[in-house]
Amino acid sequence: MNADELRQTIHSRMPQLDALRGIAILWVILHNAALNGVGHAQSKLLEVLFLIGNMGWIGVQLFFVLSGFLITGILLDGRGSDNQFRIFYIRRTLRIFPLYYGFLFLAFVIFPWAGLVSWPDSTQTEKLLYWSYLTNWGLPFEHSAVFPHLWSLAIEEQYYLLWPLLVVFLSKRVLTYVCYGLVITAVLSRAYLVWNFDPEFADHAMYTFSIARWDALAIGSLMAILVRSDTALAYLQRHFTGGFVVLSLLLLTQTVVFRSFAAIGVNGIINQTTIAFWSAMLILLSIVSWNNSFDRLRPIFANGFLSWIGKYSYAIYIFHVPAKMIWFNYVAVTVPHNSPWIQFGAIVYNLVGITLLSTAAARISWIVLERPFLELKRRFVLEGSGSVD
Repeated sequence: MNADELRQTIHSRMPQLDALRGIAILWVILHNAALNGVGHAQSKLLEVLFLIGNMGWIGVQLFFVLSGFLITGILLDGRGSDNQFRIFYIRRTLRIFPLYYGFLFLAFVIFPWAGLVSWPDSTQTEKLLYWSYLTNWGLPFEHSAVFPHLWSLAIEEQYYLLWPLLVVFLSKRVLTYVCYGLVITAVLSRAYLVWNFDPEFADHAMYTFSIARWDALAIGSLMAILVRSDTALAYLQRHFTGGFVVLSLLLLTQTVVFRSFAAIGVNGIINQTTIAFWSAMLILLSIVSWNNSFDRLRPIFANGFLSWIGKYSYAIYIFHVPAKMIWFNYVAVTVPHNSPWIQFGAIVYNLVGITLLSTAAARISWIVLERPFLELKRRFVLEGSGSVD
């Protein structure tokens, strides 16, 4: 892909990123749901599968980097418009709030009232944290949250509230330094938590506190800034393959040596940042590969199934935990822990079942709730711009 084609791709909608979302959400479901109830690995194959599943937190990290990349790109491309703030927040609201608050209303009001589904009750404080997008700050203190996965959406929403103010008023050069500062601050924050607090609290805090997780969003934002600079883009285009390979080998080496690539504990101090940089390089790889019909990786980023799943990934993420509760309460079967092949079959069974259940809910929410609100976005366009996200 030449430089002009690459620039054009960057400033347009990038469907290849849907495939990355598809990979991310499937990995998250494997991590959060499919391995439940299977017991310990009884074979080398299962050890590898458990290792891959336990690294599923990488899917959330990829979502963070994607969010930083896309949101910062939208803000940078919209600079100079008098109505940028108003349009940005209206469009974000139409994209995020209807599903999020619709889910909370169903979960905490409609379902309990109708007696449709029974899941653990939440305290009033916990519910307040959900409604106010502050769940991530409460989880280290209250580990029994019924929908703990919503912590990541809280972090993103907090970033959406603060980051646009910096993007609009600061130069790209200063923004670059801010991104590096957020990365360094996140690493230092995780180190401080690990070395000064009880391990259980530190593990939860370094995983959900915004200050400890904003490096991924900042790295995505940094990539959005760099690819809009001709000099930086040319450099990245020449060297991104080597950088991606080096980062991949680093991740693989550490995983093999420690038989883990945890997001918590001492490993998590650096691992989260390493994965974020790797995710940013993966995004660039998908962009460069997209218009190259001879690129061996292009079929992955053009895969119809991954792109279709990725289209609904936001809703699937929200629904996959309640889908997991329903699945294990009413559908899943007890697995003998002494049979590796039955264990493997149970993992596949759980992964497919929970994915289908959460995807069906996502599809319904798309038709009934999300699409009608998203169609309203056409009324809110930047002055002198027809850009979409």
